Amino acid sequence: MVFQKRADSAGDSGLVKYVQQSPIDFEHVLKADYTSRGKPTGGHTLLYGDVRIVPGTETMPDVAGVYMATVEVQDPANPGQWITKTSNNSSNTMFPKDWDETRIKSEVDAAWNDPNKIVQGDKWISVTPSGVRVEGWISPRTTVYPVYQAPRTLRGEK
Repeated sequence: MVFQKRADSAGDSGLVKYVQQSPIDFEHVLKADYTSRGKPTGGHTLLYGDVRIVPGTETMPDVAGVYMATVEVQDPANPGQWITKTSNNSSNTMFPKDWDETRIKSEVDAAWNDPNKIVQGDKWISVTPSGVRVEGWISPRTTVYPVYQAPRTLRGEK
């Protein structure tokens, strides 16, 4: 459960409880995760310090703020050591850097609940209210990742 600060008209801030509206495994999305064989997976944010970017691998963000990078995750078997995530040709898509946990969850929940969401077999595709395209798997557990949309170039541009 995540709590979000809210200011009322008098300037007082209270805590508003965030209630998840989707079956997404946000632990997998927000933090480093591992397969049953110990291979790194998940980790589409830098929010918790258990995922870091390999220097020199980060792309410029797309118009929605999504970027790609090769990432390393903390090795649970060897404290202080890091393991490179090698799935997807070592290219991990990352949620915008200015999105906190609550923003990621609320945007993804809205995308999951969008009536225009596409489901193709075990895969789902949608767009968040802020325009970030997301995709994910429904089975064996429901996950999500942002889709990097490379800038379009005009014919003849390099």
